[in-house]
Amino acid sequence: MKYIFLFILASVAIANAEIPIRYINVTGTSEIKLQADIIHITLAIKTIDISIEKSKKNNDKIVDICREIFQENKIDPKSISIKPMDFGKNFETNAKGESIQKGFYTESTIEISLKDFSRYYTLTSELSKNNSISISSSQYGNSEILQHQREATLSAVKIAKEKAEQMAQVAGMKLGDVLEIDESQPYTSYAPQSNSLTFGMEAQPEHKEISGELSVKKSVRVKFEIIPAGK
Repeated sequence: MKYIFLFILASVAIANAEIPIRYINVTGTSEIKLQADIIHITLAIKTIDISIEKSKKNNDKIVDICREIFQENKIDPKSISIKPMDFGKNFETNAKGESIQKGFYTESTIEISLKDFSRYYTLTSELSKNNSISISSSQYGNSEILQHQREATLSAVKIAKEKAEQMAQVAGMKLGDVLEIDESQPYTSYAPQSNSLTFGMEAQPEHKEISGELSVKKSVRVKFEIIPAGK
């Protein structure tokens, strides 16, 4: 009787044991090509003089010159951001590799979002006339980049599902529940090789315009349960 009871208990335990979930892992990637409608430009203005006071005064003058250039080129004030300045001792490396103090520096940073590409060359030409102004970064952008990132994510999930369905069908299975889903960080790439210059009817340098492309790429990893196709 004792052995019969143990046999029944073992049978119940086996029947109630959890059946391992079978699954499939797939990735989906979507890339959207966009025409750039903004150029993000970052200007660095650095001045060095015998004192911080003189260095700052010179820096302030150049920032004012930049404001005048922006106004002349009809840059929207809302697209201009002047960051807090830095100043302090300026150090340079001599021929012996030693770091020595040489005057005092002041540095300001200005960020511009240029929407009128026809003003790009005029703007940069005017800024280049002052040796204390440098462009520390310049890249294309799109005013609806967040919306395109969302679209790329949804498209990547759809691609992953379609891939999983095809793989499961070949194996005589079908998809069940979604067990896991991971999203990668948004990735935006720029395509300098796609940049182009267009000229006006007279092909004059002042008529040239710049254009460019960028792409938004999103990838996801989705883990699907798979079950027999007959169920």
